Amino acid sequence: MRQNVHMKRPSFALLSIAAILAATAACNKQGDYQPVERDKQYDSVISLSPGTTEIIAGNTASRVLSARSAACNYPPMIRNLPVVVENTTPDYEKIVEIQPDLIVYDADLFSDQEIGKLEDLGFETLALDADNMEDYLDFVTRLGSLLGIEATISNYKDKITGTIESANANVNTPLRLTVMLGEVDTALVAGTNSLQSVLIDLAGGIPTGPESNRFEPVNLESLIAMDPEMIITDGNAVEILKDPRLANVSAVKSGFVYNVDGDVLSRRGKRLPQFIESVGTLIETRPVAEVGNE
Repeated sequence: MRQNVHMKRPSFALLSIAAILAATAACNKQGDYQPVERDKQYDSVISLSPGTTEIIAGNTASRVLSARSAACNYPPMIRNLPVVVENTTPDYEKIVEIQPDLIVYDADLFSDQEIGKLEDLGFETLALDADNMEDYLDFVTRLGSLLGIEATISNYKDKITGTIESANANVNTPLRLTVMLGEVDTALVAGTNSLQSVLIDLAGGIPTGPESNRFEPVNLESLIAMDPEMIITDGNAVEILKDPRLANVSAVKSGFVYNVDGDVLSRRGKRLPQFIESVGTLIETRPVAEVGNE
């Protein structure tokens, strides 16, 4: 079946850099991130997804993490934590044994029924459900307030906005850019309504992919029809450059196919600034990849 192909021009329609800066400044006013009196102390937190684990542990709150998913691998300090999720299936018995004060999760990875069961068991939950920067910043602000790490989260938000400003300032001519996970015949491509595409847009690129808010399977015919001018993948750059079926794709003809850590590409987590910086640098410098070299 032919996939729908969409491109978003860098109009910053979802949320402009100026708006991001204004939103961050409003949240970071003196006193907004000072320690406040809380109705509840969150001493035990379970993170069900890699992105939320990164945000918590990467912002100095690893002390409260009581368990994680099997996919959580960053930062390295969390790898000794108990695992309560395999793939996207929670182990409810283990969670009940731990009795966390809060369960944090990525809404893209779990059904309403799975989260509803946790809430029926009496657990408080907090969802990362953000397809734009405004919602993402709202989420980390809320999480920081609950965990008492407002100052650290304020610095993290400043780093995000600073990286966006820097990346966008150095881009002269935007390129149609596709973020692709996996091999060509089983590729998953970031949808044009996803947070990844918003970051590409803000970094000066033109997100190119299916109309979706997540990574979606894209067949060979659709990938060719997209004709991206740059492809960022999770380790398959050489294979893409060598694939004769893609020889007429603009990115392949120009040698603009690059590898970036797949976890950085796919997760809504602590390493968003690294994603933005990587994309912005590649769009700015456009080094020609040589077939045969990683």
